[in-house]
Amino acid sequence: MISRHTGILALLVVLVGISGCASKPQQKTSPEEALVYASARGDTALVETLLDAGLNPGIRDENDLTPLLYATEAGHTEIVELLLAKGADVNATATADAATPLMRAASNGHTDILAILLRAGAHIDQQDRRQGATALMWAAFKDQEECAKLLLQAGALVDVRGRRGETALWLATANADSAMVGVLLRYGADPNLADVSGSTPVTKARQRNDQEMLRQLYAHGAK
Repeated sequence: MISRHTGILALLVVLVGISGCASKPQQKTSPEEALVYASARGDTALVETLLDAGLNPGIRDENDLTPLLYATEAGHTEIVELLLAKGADVNATATADAATPLMRAASNGHTDILAILLRAGAHIDQQDRRQGATALMWAAFKDQEECAKLLLQAGALVDVRGRRGETALWLATANADSAMVGVLLRYGADPNLADVSGSTPVTKARQRNDQEMLRQLYAHGAK
């Protein structure tokens, strides 16, 4: 509830033109919708105003996504900090796939936000619903080496397995990302773990005749 601030906030929404972002151009936008739009667009001043007026930082839009999920994916560091300072749940997931803000930050290469979320208590090894992927697995899949390093330094488990048995190392070899493979191996990734089809990191490297990657894998115990 916004109580006495509702009228002021509604006027502010009209003045800044947030209503233009609504799904229907002429539809009046509520302060709650404005918070979501502003978080996604990076309007730090408006987010701060709305939060100071008492809006719940954990509201969800019609897609059941929170302002923190939008701000994290878009890389709006200041807005992430504002939302967390006002009590946003750092582990609140997207309903459709159970992706967390940490996963969104890792997959988009936002290392500064990743560090903020970890300090705020993000569950580092939480898995999403669709693939069973962790933030580290998302970093590996999206070739986000610096995010992977940060997660591993913070204690992320390196060999968590997804729904089809894939690990972060398996994903990195499938992507032909030698740098990521090197990082994961240095943190103890097991090069012999196979997915449900029996495919291992060595299998993926052999398919491309990637001799450099094969050397890396064999040097760390691959069979």
